[in-house]
Amino acid sequence: MGPTAISLSLESILSRGGGGDPVAGHRKGATRAFGPSSPELPKPYQGVGQPVLIPGSVGTASHVLAGTDEARELSVASTSHGAGRAMSRGAARRQGTSCPRSLRSR
Repeated sequence: MGPTAISLSLESILSRGGGGDPVAGHRKGATRAFGPSSPELPKPYQGVGQPVLIPGSVGTASHVLAGTDEARELSVASTSHGAGRAMSRGAARRQGTSCPRSLRSR
């Protein structure tokens, strides 16, 4: 196996100071997206921003993005890491396991 190209944490606890009091936050359902000037960013990504992979669902596109410096203030340098769901897991189980007609020819 070759070297790791990208390694992202999908669940993490953030520790930040908040007006003198320590604050902890859970980054759930999101991944970090450090901007190009972030000191935590590995050297290969400094100047461009941390790569973020957002996989599509079956039949939809995936996206490769990069973190921005503005994201640190707007979203604690967090971004989505998935395509989301068209329905809940329970609803999908109740509907059954057949493949949608529009995807059968792919």
